[in-house]
Amino acid sequence: MGEQDLRRLALWSAAQACEMAAIAERPWVQAALTAMQEGRPLPPPFDDMEAALARLHDEDFGPVDEGGTELVASIGRADPRESAPNPFDLGPIHRPSFALPTIADAAEPDARDAAMTTLYATAMVFGREVDVLLAAVRTEFGLPPR
Repeated sequence: MGEQDLRRLALWSAAQACEMAAIAERPWVQAALTAMQEGRPLPPPFDDMEAALARLHDEDFGPVDEGGTELVASIGRADPRESAPNPFDLGPIHRPSFALPTIADAAEPDARDAAMTTLYATAMVFGREVDVLLAAVRTEFGLPPR
């Protein structure tokens, strides 16, 4: 892919991640997706990814309690019925937490880095359904079936 297609892949992947994580319609996320598509700088809070993630987590989980205790992750067992391991299936994750950074990833100056980083993170958002994402990439970008 050339630079223009790599940039388009990065932007498309970030939009797919946000859709899959059901955050694309939040007004502040939509504003960032629109700015990204139009080639404008990302609006706050996306100028500080920690602030953007804090806003997301406040919306989804409420503020951190007074003691500062916060659930960051949980670990579960892989499904033993899985015949082949899927490196993108991390089990039960908070998809919005993985999707939100794809917006900043897609805006990285190097188009190749932006495309690869964003597509990889989007694959993690899709997790078990990664084959749906990869089929959509092939269709969207005119790539041959595998």
